[in-house]
Amino acid sequence: MNTKILFLVDHKHRDLPSLALIGFFLRRRGLDPSFVAVGDELPVIAELDPGTIVLPKPAYDYERLLRWRTEGRRLVVLETEGNPQDQVLEMRILVPPDLYLFWNQTLADRHRRRLEGHGTQIEVVGFHRSDLLHARLDAVFPTRAELLARYGLDPARPTMTIATSAQDSHFSEARMRQKRKRRSRSFAKTADYRDIVANMRELRDRTVELVTRLADEAPHINIVIKPHPHENVVFWSDFVAHLGKPQVRLVVGEPINHLLRVSDLHVAFNVCTTTVEALLAGVPTVELQTERSRKLYGEAHLDLPNYRVLTYSGMAAAVAAEMREVPEAKQLEPAQRAKLTTYIDTFLHAFDGRRCEAYTDTIAAWIRNTPPPSRGGRVLLARPRLAMLWGVLRVKALARRFVPRRAHEDLIRQVNAPERENTRPTRQIQGVLVDQEFGLFDNRMRPGDEEPWMERFERACGNSAEAGS
Repeated sequence: MNTKILFLVDHKHRDLPSLALIGFFLRRRGLDPSFVAVGDELPVIAELDPGTIVLPKPAYDYERLLRWRTEGRRLVVLETEGNPQDQVLEMRILVPPDLYLFWNQTLADRHRRRLEGHGTQIEVVGFHRSDLLHARLDAVFPTRAELLARYGLDPARPTMTIATSAQDSHFSEARMRQKRKRRSRSFAKTADYRDIVANMRELRDRTVELVTRLADEAPHINIVIKPHPHENVVFWSDFVAHLGKPQVRLVVGEPINHLLRVSDLHVAFNVCTTTVEALLAGVPTVELQTERSRKLYGEAHLDLPNYRVLTYSGMAAAVAAEMREVPEAKQLEPAQRAKLTTYIDTFLHAFDGRRCEAYTDTIAAWIRNTPPPSRGGRVLLARPRLAMLWGVLRVKALARRFVPRRAHEDLIRQVNAPERENTRPTRQIQGVLVDQEFGLFDNRMRPGDEEPWMERFERACGNSAEAGS
């Protein structure tokens, strides 16, 4: 039995901690996990020869997926974003995985029809990242005082945190057209992309307004801004620098857990995952919403936060109610706790600090109890739809031999690793070089980035039977 499992990691600060925790428990079960940034996996697969590849979503490079099928590798989908809040959204799944791990039953049922007849095993396991917000793993992270000292902020002041989610609002028209094409390949049904971008831009501009005004009108509070992992940090770095207020800080290159540990009131964009993450951490939450929000997103998700804010006056009222002093303990009101419990049961499956262990047990049992997949081209011939897709992709691959792709490949390399020699404009943000146009801050994991997390989990969990059971 091939016990090697390769996890493809999208964003290291958002995704690696929880994936490393699953890997930590897999090692205790006698399996051999490894980790690599999405897109960088080909040389690792050639050297490592993993039996199982874990993907962050089902829509991936189809040529690679089909090649891995012919090589007899198992394909697992462990959703990075497993709780879509959109009014209209349907994923294209052209190459069904062998095992699909869902956050909730609703999403599993929605995909079941498209996966039937393809041999995909479906399991509902929950929101794996929630474990790192649970008291069981509290010792994994620095304290509030330590983090605020790192940010140069006074711990005696109440702290408002803001997690922006306006990544596409900074796009040029050319990048918007490219993203729209990619979305059409990934989704069979979705809202109009231009509406999504317009909504992001409105929320971004509203955030600029509220921070600017609060910095003057409520100078007694700390304000910490953390952009989305795929957002342009140059924009927010310039904004904070221009504002020039010592109580306003930008936090980049850190997990959301750090932000929420210092937070006394969290501000998120409509239906951002950080809304529920903040509530799980016991932090009262404001969601900035727009008139478009109800058109784009489901009411169950929009109704989750403590405060739904469309204007600055609503934001000022929330600050006045929540930010008078630093609370002695983070605890939600009973009505909000009841609402959160219902949301967890419906969309996150459970909040018990054991979701990563549940993922581990599910993957380990599946590998051990499922016969190894077949190898060779007959795997595709047995499924006419996959064979047809393979044929189309091979034709396209041959055509690409006559179309130079070096410019595109160089762009991806330089954007993801701007510290290397390149010809594109760059900026220094908090000592890290980032691409001026894309502004991605240290988003790609490098070999060995998982090991410091493994060491943290070892210290936090020790050799207790509870951690390894």
